[in-house]
Amino acid sequence: IGWVGMVNFLCGLGIGLKRYLAVMNNN
Repeated sequence: IGWVGMVNFLCGLGIGLKRYLAVMNNN
């Protein structure tokens, strides 16, 4: 896996975390 794949993976994790936190804050 190249560094580009790692960057895309980290960006995906960041988006997932933001969505998760948003759901937790709504409840």
